[in-house]
Amino acid sequence: MRLPYKGLAYYREEDADLFAGRDEEIERCVRLIRRSQTSLFVVHGLSGSGKSSFVRAGLIPKLSSAVVDTAHLETAVVVAPPRTRFGSALSGIALG
Repeated sequence: MRLPYKGLAYYREEDADLFAGRDEEIERCVRLIRRSQTSLFVVHGLSGSGKSSFVRAGLIPKLSSAVVDTAHLETAVVVAPPRTRFGSALSGIALG
């Protein structure tokens, strides 16, 4: 039996069955990706807010399902900007 709480570790794709509570946000992102036909989709948030788990155990498994057409997406890449001036600059741009 796997324990559902991972502590400070993020959930991965193989943990999708344990990841819960973000269904509404996942569905909203799926709708945005479907409508936009964009090849880039960015998830941005404060440190420790669950972005990695959201993308890895929530969004990617949903997009990988046969229900969602993702032909316009080439690959899924999860990037965590380093805690540097560059990472801070990226955050500043995203916050606009």
